[in-house]
Amino acid sequence: MLRAAILIVVGALPLVIAPGWFLYFETTPKLGLLLAGLAVALWNAEQLTPGFRILWRSRFGRLFLQIAGIQAVWLFITSVLSQDAAVSFFGTGWRRLGTTEHGAILLFCAIVAAWLAEDVSRIRSLLRAICIGGIAVSAYGILQYFGVDPFLDSQSYRVAYDHLSIIRPPSTIGHSLYFAGFLVVLICLSLALSVIEASSRWRLVALFSMVTASTALLLTGTRSGLLGVIAAVAVGAWGARPKITQRRVALALAGSACCGALFWTPPAARLRDRLVQWSDDAKGGPRLLLWRDTFRMALDHPWLGTGSETFAGRFPKYQSEELARAYPDYYHESPHNILLDSLTSAGMPGVMLFLLLVGIGAASAVCSSLDRNLAAILAAGFAGIFVCQQFAPFVLSTALLFHLLLAILVAGAAVGGVCPSTLPANKLLSAATLAAAMFAVVLAARMMQLDWLWASLQRDIRSNNLAKAVERYRGIDRMFPPVSGPDVWYSRALNTACKDIRDEPLRRKAWEQSVQAAIRATRFSEDRQNAFYNLAVFHASEGLSRDAEEALRSAIALAPNWYKPHWLLAEVLLSQGHAMDADTEVKLGRRLAGAAHPEIEETGKRVDAALQSFRLK
Repeated sequence: MLRAAILIVVGALPLVIAPGWFLYFETTPKLGLLLAGLAVALWNAEQLTPGFRILWRSRFGRLFLQIAGIQAVWLFITSVLSQDAAVSFFGTGWRRLGTTEHGAILLFCAIVAAWLAEDVSRIRSLLRAICIGGIAVSAYGILQYFGVDPFLDSQSYRVAYDHLSIIRPPSTIGHSLYFAGFLVVLICLSLALSVIEASSRWRLVALFSMVTASTALLLTGTRSGLLGVIAAVAVGAWGARPKITQRRVALALAGSACCGALFWTPPAARLRDRLVQWSDDAKGGPRLLLWRDTFRMALDHPWLGTGSETFAGRFPKYQSEELARAYPDYYHESPHNILLDSLTSAGMPGVMLFLLLVGIGAASAVCSSLDRNLAAILAAGFAGIFVCQQFAPFVLSTALLFHLLLAILVAGAAVGGVCPSTLPANKLLSAATLAAAMFAVVLAARMMQLDWLWASLQRDIRSNNLAKAVERYRGIDRMFPPVSGPDVWYSRALNTACKDIRDEPLRRKAWEQSVQAAIRATRFSEDRQNAFYNLAVFHASEGLSRDAEEALRSAIALAPNWYKPHWLLAEVLLSQGHAMDADTEVKLGRRLAGAAHPEIEETGKRVDAALQSFRLK
């Protein structure tokens, strides 16, 4: 059971998605699988005792367990003290990497390290599982590039850039950036399997996995993926020090020539479009400004941070006017850098603990007892994903792979340790692992139930079954833990649907519930500034100008350089007869918008007319 649970999680977690079944169909099934696998592993924890003893007697194994444990405790403390504790503990729907999920990954990878330390030959089975799942993930991404997608709307990953058409396939990982990080590791692990595999069939599987992953990585068109590959090649070459032969040089030149030839074929037109976008956007979009403003945020919370996954709600307060004007409608869900993410989430202690884990992985690779080539390739994958994640946040798939590589390297450094064949039972430890297993099962069931209910509610709205939607939401809004994102969506969707309801009692109930959802969103949403703005729209539509003004001022306090609350506040103030105050707000909104917006210009004209009328009087 233990072996099956580990192999299923590492092989299937990146692959599993459930469109139509869950609202966050790319993250919730992955979380459910991770927690279920962790529960099975904890249920069989007695089998891991020898492996943990071997790790503990190893220098790097003991450090890994200690630092991982301290990190988990520190994340718990920062979440308890966070102003958004619910979001910090359970994460956001799109990412699901709060303190609870991060702790589950750390514990699962510690279990994998102990399982491998007891018998290092198990690395082969682990790599096989990853490659099999990786082939399916890579193949799906390739199909997406060529317009074949039975599950997702292809428009969701098409990018319009001037006259160019760019496709950035996300596969099952959620975004091309996250997909690229996954693929860099997959390429290295596929190569590692080909090095240690004795079976010719499995070597072919490893080769096929490496080819499909390399092709998919090219088609994602990500610069971070390219940098990750360069870092992996550099570290792998330094570690393995392969002999440069004429045959290897010829193969490298032939491969480069094939890639160059393919680049000019008709199917690669979108890649060429992506290259044009690269040249026009040499700074990588908003990242440089985002990183600068993120440092300002970190300086305001240097020790505890703001809590895991709270960036989207806390960063707008520190967003500069320069960034707001350059990207007025851009949603900054993370710093797009794992070090800055750790710094803002858990403060300086958090980022130091993370860097210590990185250092333990690097030192374990140097001191590894594994085959030299294998250790070098694993270290290359570890370096590759570390570089990739300097431009993207961790998600469940990439966080698991990163820590999994760390576990493999630590286990490789612990090879040769011995442990008694018979060990005394520890009743207290057994009770703790059993309790943790039960908690994992309950949490997995609850998170999947909540997301399934939200998906059902979405289907009710789309099928215009509003009576069912209203009844279903009455149960959701009282359940814990609260899902942080959908309340804003639901309030807007229900408000829109209300306009077509002929049944007056049902219309009144639906309207009241849409307002309740808007109010609830201000408490639990990960981007509360948007929730307050949404609530202000509701109040303004009902003529409640005082309530609308209060909600807008709350939104401005959370996001002072976001143009929309200023524009709407100008409308509200104008309706109250405060033309001079409205003029101040509309000018500020016009400046922050960065470009001409018809709705702001129209408000400005009416404000000017009101001021002119006042002067004439």
